[in-house]
Amino acid sequence: LFGCDLTERIMLIEGKRLHDPYDKQYVTGKTGGISRFKTEDHGADVESACMVGYVQNNTFPFWHDKINGWIQNAMETPTPPNWNEHDLLQPLLMKKTHLSYCASSHSRMNKTPIRLHHFWVKVL
Repeated sequence: LFGCDLTERIMLIEGKRLHDPYDKQYVTGKTGGISRFKTEDHGADVESACMVGYVQNNTFPFWHDKINGWIQNAMETPTPPNWNEHDLLQPLLMKKTHLSYCASSHSRMNKTPIRLHHFWVKVL
């Protein structure tokens, strides 16, 4: 840590529980993870960030499909933050027993796009 500027942000992480197939907080809602990055309420000063999903039930492919479905539903509403097909999660790149990874890119209100790295952890 010697010589490091401790006020400089090195990583921004947003965590969400993935437990209820009707709770869309990973994407939208009062504390919606992805939507807060799109509206710059979270991470306005970064070009890349991480989302950690704590998977409490169902499978990684289930949540991947569910989240992309929520994004597709949001695309039908022409209100900010203006969702589109580019917001969809890319295919799962890693599917281990307790860990999965994929990425997504999102346009933002006034800044360059943000790339989100989604790490999902199976919790028991």
